[in-house]
Amino acid sequence: MHPYGRDTASLAASPTPEPSLATDPSVAPTNASDDAWITPALQSLYDTFDCAANETGGANVAPAAEPLVTCDDNGAFKYILGPVE
Repeated sequence: MHPYGRDTASLAASPTPEPSLATDPSVAPTNASDDAWITPALQSLYDTFDCAANETGGANVAPAAEPLVTCDDNGAFKYILGPVE
């Protein structure tokens, strides 16, 4: 399982961040919209995430307490979303 809730076994073309990149925020986020959620690993995932190659069958499902990278319904825009508020 990917550190941000993505099941990379089912997403063969899915980008994964470098294992050496930090996955924990360096400063504790104060709320779900806090930019502190954007760790080096999450930024790397965002930078390499391809909306066109993204599957719609649950690929963007993450635990409610974790951020995720996802795309809009048309695959035109990608987002980093914080945990559920």
